Amino acid sequence: MKRIYIVRHGQTYINRYDKMQGWCDTPLTDEGIQGAKDAGKALSEVPFDIAISSDLKRASDTCNYIINENCNRDELQHIATPFFREQFYGFFEGMNSDEA
Repeated sequence: MKRIYIVRHGQTYINRYDKMQGWCDTPLTDEGIQGAKDAGKALSEVPFDIAISSDLKRASDTCNYIINENCNRDELQHIATPFFREQFYGFFEGMNSDEA
């Protein structure tokens, strides 16, 4: 039986400051990078067939950190697609979450 593993992207600067984030693309913080690497280590022995992420940099980078630790890293294909993006919040993006 096939299994699907879902992993959220690592912390970004917008996450750190509790701002609304949808399609605005901010980089991972050092904590976010470490979290992605830790997830990769925790999942390193899961022989993934494919890795799919949003095409936004934070998700794609998180996916790549996980792939780099994976036992199938040499064969593993990463597909980054806009079909896996988060919700678009338009005017509210970048606002404090409480205000939005």
